[in-house]
Amino acid sequence: MNWLDLIVLIPICWWGFKGFHHGLIYEVFAVLALILGFWVAKHFSFLLEEWLNIPLAEPIAFVIMFFLVLFLVHLAGKGMQKVVKIAIPEIVDHLLGLGFGICKVVLVVSILFLLFNKIDKKELLIKKETKEASVAYRYLEPIAPKILVWKDRFKDQQ
Repeated sequence: MNWLDLIVLIPICWWGFKGFHHGLIYEVFAVLALILGFWVAKHFSFLLEEWLNIPLAEPIAFVIMFFLVLFLVHLAGKGMQKVVKIAIPEIVDHLLGLGFGICKVVLVVSILFLLFNKIDKKELLIKKETKEASVAYRYLEPIAPKILVWKDRFKDQQ
């Protein structure tokens, strides 16, 4: 275990804890809110932009639309969380939230490793020896490239 493993372990523990604390339903709706908020703001903020008719209307409309969608999806998530509490025990929701939180950070770290490898081809930021000695790097680095290959295969089938 080296400094790279410690840097990776901290967000894994933190996001795992947050996932456990919030539960699976909340965590899924939080990710959905970000994705949906960005998509809706990107495609429909022009409606609000025309109505605002002020300087900087475009970024202001985007931000307003983004946060409006975040708020609405958050409310839907809270409602869904109450419904799901009836169907499954709360501890199950929290344990699944722990797993989801860890999966999120593992994917983010793997994407960061992928970006670092593309940017730092001469291995100035993270030395080759550090990568080879790292337990986390060995297991997490190949995840994002495998998902990207899967995404491309799915895209080709459509």
